[in-house]
Amino acid sequence: MSDQEPQNIVEAYAAASRTAAKYPEQAAVYDKVVDFCENDAECRAENSLKRNMLLFWSYDHMAAEHMEKKEYEQALRLWRKARYLPQTPEMQIELGHKMLEAVDRSHLSIPRKAGIIADTAVYLQRAYQEAGDEDNSRKMKRMVEVASHLLRLSGKRN
Repeated sequence: MSDQEPQNIVEAYAAASRTAAKYPEQAAVYDKVVDFCENDAECRAENSLKRNMLLFWSYDHMAAEHMEKKEYEQALRLWRKARYLPQTPEMQIELGHKMLEAVDRSHLSIPRKAGIIADTAVYLQRAYQEAGDEDNSRKMKRMVEVASHLLRLSGKRN
């Protein structure tokens, strides 16, 4: 970031974007945006669309870099944090599919994968419902049922 510390999340994100354009390692750069918000009482308390989008994009940039490095569990962890930030149904759907891809590529245990798939499918089902896509909403409901069945077979509960 610059010599001057950012005063708000917009300044923190702008500084991260300028720095990221110069360096291939973007995760550490965008992590500073998340750190800023976690350490700034006003940013932590704010629940504006602007704040949420800047945090969402920061998590997304960091997760994408982890995916490129084949660090799938780290990408999944970041995207799972991003999903709690309010977004449009279309963004939720895109994010849900990114999470499913990370789960698919990860080396997590089958019961752990099934639990995350069920959880992500519920998230996607709601997003599809909000978007008015009943066909895909039903598909996600079925995915939840299949993943839950796999969890029961493995002795775990969802």
